[in-house]
Amino acid sequence: MSFQKKNVAVPNRAAVDRNSGNPHPLRGPPANSSHPSVQGRSPRAPFTGSTEARGTSGVTHAVQPVPNTKPSLLQSSTPTVSSGCFDFDKLVGHNGIPTGTLTLLEEESTTDYASILIRMFAAQGCIDRRNGGSEVAVVGANDAWGRQLPGESDKKSRSRDPSSKAGSGAMKIAWRYGYNSEVERKEQLAENNTATFDLTKRLGGPEISKIRYLKPDKSIVPEIKKLASAAASENSILRVCIPTFLHPAIYDKQMADSDYVIGLFTQLRALTREYKRHLVIIVSLPLVLYPKSSPLTRWMELLADCVLDFFPFDVKVQEREFQGLVNVSKLPCLSDRGHMLVTQSEYAFRVTKRTFEIDEWSIPVEEDDGEKKEDALAF
Repeated sequence: MSFQKKNVAVPNRAAVDRNSGNPHPLRGPPANSSHPSVQGRSPRAPFTGSTEARGTSGVTHAVQPVPNTKPSLLQSSTPTVSSGCFDFDKLVGHNGIPTGTLTLLEEESTTDYASILIRMFAAQGCIDRRNGGSEVAVVGANDAWGRQLPGESDKKSRSRDPSSKAGSGAMKIAWRYGYNSEVERKEQLAENNTATFDLTKRLGGPEISKIRYLKPDKSIVPEIKKLASAAASENSILRVCIPTFLHPAIYDKQMADSDYVIGLFTQLRALTREYKRHLVIIVSLPLVLYPKSSPLTRWMELLADCVLDFFPFDVKVQEREFQGLVNVSKLPCLSDRGHMLVTQSEYAFRVTKRTFEIDEWSIPVEEDDGEKKEDALAF
């Protein structure tokens, strides 16, 4: 056994060529050998990091950004659209809903809080039409549903108004105690094509008149594909809303067949992959009719990219008047890659007169009378 000193370069060991018997280095071709170059093949160019796409003809062309989209906070190459709700965009994790995804909103009780989020999602699409191409399609609804879309809020928050003394004082207190990150986060979301809605107002004008209403029959997939193809040709976004899916007052019994529902979700998922930059679908499902333990609901969850569960409370919690819990079962672009991001009883939602909010949930601690007296005496 031989040892070698440190910091000494190891010379190339020579090997003997079996055919000629001449020594040559192990790494690389022999110095005196000449390899004929392959005709018609050029050396590979180094990667420059550009976002250009190469077509079938070999000519590179830059990918045009889709209007009313913004890059994801987790994946910069994934465009996202705003859902119309600050807290919903934050909960999803991408600063919005990624394009080319299918979102499923499940609700346990007989309430219909999920429809508020779907209306805000549709209203955001109607407002985006002013800034560029954006289309909204609703399945199983009519003009009355469109007239219930929330309108834009014209009342500025005091914390965002720089001319307000109360707002400046609140910002100073927030900066002192480290709570200004949430305010900055919402300001950043407001700058990224996200409107502020007021649930007490209604959206009017020509925006709601251009909403496409699709019949809840077997022509859903061809109609959506036709609209998505038109949106792709115009470089715009198509938002598809399917509220209260499989409700017996809207859909026939034949539509509730398990084979048809699984095939429908499979085709919708395929459409989101085909038009990955131009199509976003959101569906709400009442779990009262189709429980979470049923195989049909399980299949819909497997085929969806994002699954959120809404569990309303029987009575309002007195601490912050939350209406229920929000459980995260799947997140888009992350759960498919194996990330375990399931959260249970960590977030709660509340619907005020003007907004829909989602916040972290914690059970309030109740002190006994004896502990309160001891704290008062100690003070």
